[in-house]
Amino acid sequence: MNSFSTFWPWWLGALALAFIAVGYVRLLHQPLGFSGILARILDWRRQRLFERQVVEMEADQEVLLAAMLAATREEFGATSAPATITEPASCPAAHNDAPVRQSVSSRLIFVLMLMMGGLIAAVIGNRWGFDPRFDTDFVQVVGSGWWGGAVLLVGSILVGFGTQMAGGCTSGHGISGCARLQAGSLVATACFFGTAIAVSILLAWLAR
Repeated sequence: MNSFSTFWPWWLGALALAFIAVGYVRLLHQPLGFSGILARILDWRRQRLFERQVVEMEADQEVLLAAMLAATREEFGATSAPATITEPASCPAAHNDAPVRQSVSSRLIFVLMLMMGGLIAAVIGNRWGFDPRFDTDFVQVVGSGWWGGAVLLVGSILVGFGTQMAGGCTSGHGISGCARLQAGSLVATACFFGTAIAVSILLAWLAR
């Protein structure tokens, strides 16, 4: 049975997404992107190492400036940077708008709270339960059994691959990027939504 009629109104979901996206930017000074958060969680060893290195460099400003000088010379040549780097004058406005550095733990908490939100919504809407069967529409269009499971597996892999290629997903590009009128996000969103619509129409035509 399709439980679409028990979902929240579309406008209430839109307001909730807007509140989360705007609040995320206002508090952390960076756009919300779920695929980027998840990628950093999966690569937690490298992220932990990076966090320790940042803390160590920030503890000694001279070490940080020397590392910046060495990285500049390595990337652009020995003559591309001055002999020394002086610390710039403080700029309160720039510091206030600087992105807040997030740890792996904070990103993990964010993902867990997303899961908790889905659980609470399912319990409140009386839709809590586990049903291993495929949806009727999915079976009609794609199929069931091992074939349906294989299609879901391949599709999920392609979604993950596509988000890495595009540098974002429906939250990073579709919500945060389009809201800020980023050209790359507008193009990416038009591409993956347009493709999804075209494939849906094609599958519905093949299922007739």
